[in-house]
Amino acid sequence: MVFSQTKFILESLGQDPQVAHYAHLYVNTYLPGLYLLGQFDMLRKFLNCLQKNTVPLKAIAIGQVFHVFWSWLFVIKYEYGVVGTGYAGVISNGSILIICLIYTSMLEDIKEGVFWPDSRSFTGIQEYL
Repeated sequence: MVFSQTKFILESLGQDPQVAHYAHLYVNTYLPGLYLLGQFDMLRKFLNCLQKNTVPLKAIAIGQVFHVFWSWLFVIKYEYGVVGTGYAGVISNGSILIICLIYTSMLEDIKEGVFWPDSRSFTGIQEYL
């Protein structure tokens, strides 16, 4: 909710209207990427706790290399400007998350603990709540 009001908030604080407009465009474009980054961060912490911390590092390295390409493609080639930067961030964060999810799904020792939500997800929820 706060991010959707970026332009209004910045202008209320005395920011130049054009700067507030560009910030608003970027924030609203990048918002799905922020969600994907949060999902990756949770998975990274999970893997770090299991002492499997090399793959998140490699996934970030790969994602950042491709981020340069995505930024060039959207900002320079297609001339999307600041919106292209948001697109590049969303794609990069999504790629990093997918790399880690694929890796995690292939680990036999933790495969049982990593699954898509199903009926098992709600077992014992009454006791928890």
